[in-house]
Amino acid sequence: MVLVNYLLLAVSLLCAWLPQHPRRWMILTALMALCTASLCDTILTTGVATLLVLLGLAILSVKFSRYRQLLLISIFSLLAVALSLHVLPGFNNLAVIEHQQLKPDSAFFSLWLNFDKPWIAWIILFAFKPALLRNLNQWRTALVKAWLPLLTTLTLTMLLAATVGLIHWLPAVPPYAMMFLAINLIFTCVAEECFFRIVVQNQLHERLRHLRHGEVMAIVTTGCLFGLAHAGGGGSYIAVATVAGVGYAWVYQRSGSLEMAILAHWLLNTLHFIGFTYPVAV
Repeated sequence: MVLVNYLLLAVSLLCAWLPQHPRRWMILTALMALCTASLCDTILTTGVATLLVLLGLAILSVKFSRYRQLLLISIFSLLAVALSLHVLPGFNNLAVIEHQQLKPDSAFFSLWLNFDKPWIAWIILFAFKPALLRNLNQWRTALVKAWLPLLTTLTLTMLLAATVGLIHWLPAVPPYAMMFLAINLIFTCVAEECFFRIVVQNQLHERLRHLRHGEVMAIVTTGCLFGLAHAGGGGSYIAVATVAGVGYAWVYQRSGSLEMAILAHWLLNTLHFIGFTYPVAV
């Protein structure tokens, strides 16, 4: 029964890409996810209250402009970061892999199904209503624009990670691969890219675009913030995450597509998981 909560939440996120009435289906499936999660104690009353506050802040920030919008988005961002770090009460996340070594010479690894973090993506997709790819022609156009920064990001990030000793080449398909890749795509990459592209990068671009090299400044700043968000891994991890974050921001700016940034993020994580020691070498 507990897994149904997460499945419904994943479906609700994917409903944002429906060609007709996406918001209607997002609301319906989200309510179903919250109801089942409440029955299983995956979410408590305080968790629901937190989500309502975040949703209210996001909706209000769209209605206002300039300073009031900046204030609301700043408060929203602080709460969203706290939610993604699992420090806000009201959620009972599910551990699916606990302290296991997936590959030789690799650090022990735990994988959680988080019910809190994906709601950041849901709220952003619902409130900010970003332009999404709706047909094959749009996907084809976005891929043509994104392929060069995407491949550059994959190459440079993995080279840097190997150079500083975080990982080394060890191709293998670890246990739980399909589960990991599905969870990583929907519950990690979608959530993080929605926040860093739609909220952070778009806001920086809006405020810096009138400056010389404003677009580059927005890309680099967003990448640095992405790196700092991974500070728990130490200095080398921050450096590698910063390079990756700059790459994702470049992919987004070049293609104008949230989906391409999500794809770049997920492909890099997949390459790391399949091709190298994971999560880091020991």
